[in-house]
Amino acid sequence: MTERVELERELKVRLAELAQADQRKNEFLAMLGHELRNPLSAVLDAIATAQLDHSRRDRALSIARRQTDQLAGLVDDLLDVGRITQGRIVLKKQPIQVGSLVKQAVEEAHCLVEPGQHQLSVMVSGAEDVLVEADPARMRQVISNLIHNAAKFTPPGGRIDVLAEHTDSEVVFRVRDSGIGMSHELLPRVFDLFAQAERPLDRSHGGLGIGLTLVKRLVEMHDGQVYAHSAGPGMGSEFEVHLPVAANSRPQMIASTNKTQAQGQLRVVIVEDNHDAAEALTMLLELFGHQVTVVSNGTAAIDAVRNATFDIGLVDIGLPGIDGYEVARRIRMIPNAKTMTLVALTGYGQETDKQRALSAGFDEHLTKPVKIERLQALLNRPR
Repeated sequence: MTERVELERELKVRLAELAQADQRKNEFLAMLGHELRNPLSAVLDAIATAQLDHSRRDRALSIARRQTDQLAGLVDDLLDVGRITQGRIVLKKQPIQVGSLVKQAVEEAHCLVEPGQHQLSVMVSGAEDVLVEADPARMRQVISNLIHNAAKFTPPGGRIDVLAEHTDSEVVFRVRDSGIGMSHELLPRVFDLFAQAERPLDRSHGGLGIGLTLVKRLVEMHDGQVYAHSAGPGMGSEFEVHLPVAANSRPQMIASTNKTQAQGQLRVVIVEDNHDAAEALTMLLELFGHQVTVVSNGTAAIDAVRNATFDIGLVDIGLPGIDGYEVARRIRMIPNAKTMTLVALTGYGQETDKQRALSAGFDEHLTKPVKIERLQALLNRPR
């Protein structure tokens, strides 16, 4: 009889947990619709304004660019959560200087702080040259996500502090804000997937509630720990990331795309079956001063490379007829294309997609949408 009572009690607990999970899922889907529709609406309105009123074109395009970046960030976060949950993220660790890591992360997050006119201070206390063994892109993502979180929940004109310090065996990164703080009830679950405090319908703070989940899981993949602190609502918040110091602590030179030198005019072939995407990319590359040829399928791409010499090829993967992988394999067999840089420019962004692209003969794999700065860095790379 006791076992039956215990079983019924456990069943009730499980049913309550499932009901709560289902409710959180439904709330998340509602938030997702809201968070996607708002920037999409702003982009459409901005484009219409740019078309109708040339005097407001620059301002409208600036809005469209900001909102598109926001959409790309939401999609990246969603994909990252799925990859981490399924164990598909592979870290590319290397020794990286703490000072360089913090500087790059703050630069990436600067555009998130500007709209709220927050006071951003950065302090690296004697840890500039200390090395941590980390995936630079992923650790920049961690710090940038924490700054973004602070900016979202700090009223305009508030303060955000980014700090790093070195103890005996670890480096501690801190992101502290003067924002709305957290209740004691929220603190234990702040890193849970989709966990957020109650929000009004205006969703003024935005977000999907997955940024801090990504932070925790990425930090743990680096053998580190992350903690959240707050004295309560209205008292601000502080997040700490603890990472072990690299075994080899000697400073090393960190590669920077900012040190690449422009290569002048390049001959570029774009292989893209989406007319609008091809035209938009062509206009951008021509503004950079490059000579562009556009083809819309794999067979035409191979013929173009046989009949002319190109410095770089930007190739979509999902092409009609033969796909981008086969295009790369065949181009690599053409004598005058041996030194040509081939870039897979695609919406397929899994790690397996990247490895497949490199195996097919591509030099780089870029996931759409590609930021202008990333594209410029690629084009300016010495050859």
